[in-house]
Amino acid sequence: MSPAVIGVSKQAAAKTAASLERLDYIVREPHPTDGRALRLRRSPRGEELLSLSAEILARLRAAWASELSASRLRALEDHLERVVKQGGGARLGDLPGWLG
Repeated sequence: MSPAVIGVSKQAAAKTAASLERLDYIVREPHPTDGRALRLRRSPRGEELLSLSAEILARLRAAWASELSASRLRALEDHLERVVKQGGGARLGDLPGWLG
């Protein structure tokens, strides 16, 4: 996936990839057919943390579901989805301290 496809500059993509690699969330490997390109994939640590984050989100949702009616939970999820789609006014890479 190219930086343009995800809506960031090449410089921003490279900086984010370097930060993720430094944190051992991803590894770079040669592209199998394009000698000029590198492929990024999640490291074992990245896979573990992605799985952990899914578990945490599931626990949060279960806690919300136990406190809210079904309609209020759906409203909360709708609002969160809208915030994510709109970007919340900032991109994660623009936030102070994002990825070190």
